[in-house]
Amino acid sequence: MSHQDPIAERSAVLCEQFNKDPSLILDLAISFGGQNKSLVSAQITEVSQSGFLLSTKDVNGRQFQTKVTSSRSLHSIAQVHDMFATLTTKSSQSTRKIQKVPGQPPGWRVYWPNWTPFLVGLAAGTSSFFYIYFFPETKIPIFQWTLHKVGMPIIRSCVHFAIGLHSFQTLTAWHLMRRVSAYRFTIPQRLAWTGCVQFFGIGSMLKLLPIVYNSAYAHALNQQQLQEELEEHMGAKITLLDDERTEE
Repeated sequence: MSHQDPIAERSAVLCEQFNKDPSLILDLAISFGGQNKSLVSAQITEVSQSGFLLSTKDVNGRQFQTKVTSSRSLHSIAQVHDMFATLTTKSSQSTRKIQKVPGQPPGWRVYWPNWTPFLVGLAAGTSSFFYIYFFPETKIPIFQWTLHKVGMPIIRSCVHFAIGLHSFQTLTAWHLMRRVSAYRFTIPQRLAWTGCVQFFGIGSMLKLLPIVYNSAYAHALNQQQLQEELEEHMGAKITLLDDERTEE
């Protein structure tokens, strides 16, 4: 089949050239494969007149192939290089845009809960129970009255429930940041959200949830714009096809 595809005859050489910068190939795979946002590596394994074949790997070590194809057949090496340059430039721009999703601006104010009367009351009540739990011999009148009215068994149960609930919310926050979000949270951002969710619970979770799910919307919109720009620039529609995944 190679005599019918002059580009495929140079596939090995072209792959070696294109794979010299792995970050470009990874940006390309991430930009077009929005559902595979946990990718950690990618390389081009085949070049032909129809486009590029990529081998990618996600954070769990799963390997699978994706193919970027053009409806316009490529007839020269120059066209291949032009297509590669356009794809990688646009996809790199796309990836950088995703990192600036509205809702996660720089600074610390974004992490703090919006203190509604309900959250203020919940925080005050929970803090009181924790104080009484650790200092049952307290002489503060309001805490003595609370202990007398509620009783230590109920206070102990509420404290244990709060610890379990906050731990569950912290694990959920990590899952949202690593698996659901369409862009990667930095390590400082993860640590900040973890601390706030662990301490404030539902108050910080209500701030994190829209950030995560808005990122998915922003990614889809960004990907659509990327497709339109490529179609306009190259006179061809670029599509990504996922092949059967294979476990490593």
